[in-house]
Amino acid sequence: MINARGETLLKKPSFKNLVSRNRCIEIYRWFFPEWQNIGNTKTPHYFQTLKKKYSPMAGLWDEWQSANGKLMKTYTVITTTPKPEYAHIHNRMPVILPHSVIDVWVKTSEYSPKLYWILFFPFSR
Repeated sequence: MINARGETLLKKPSFKNLVSRNRCIEIYRWFFPEWQNIGNTKTPHYFQTLKKKYSPMAGLWDEWQSANGKLMKTYTVITTTPKPEYAHIHNRMPVILPHSVIDVWVKTSEYSPKLYWILFFPFSR
């Protein structure tokens, strides 16, 4: 799966067990959201970091065995409500973690449901 909705992580069988044990971050300098439909044309929008050299997106990872026995390593980016100024482009955006919570997000022993709700509703920074 490409994206996981932050609001439903604990409800979806494919994600609920990963939230407590397989959290990760994806470091980015830029990203493309879904393309914006304008009439019959799809327009890409390129977002990049300005103040920092990189920004971390919240994600989940997993390992599983395919039908042919191959070990598959996968991850998904967690999405949330977009900032108001981007809502006209797409109804979702990646969860961008403040640098102050990266360790808390990655370290399972420090995870709590309270942190989950603080991170994902809504994107207001």
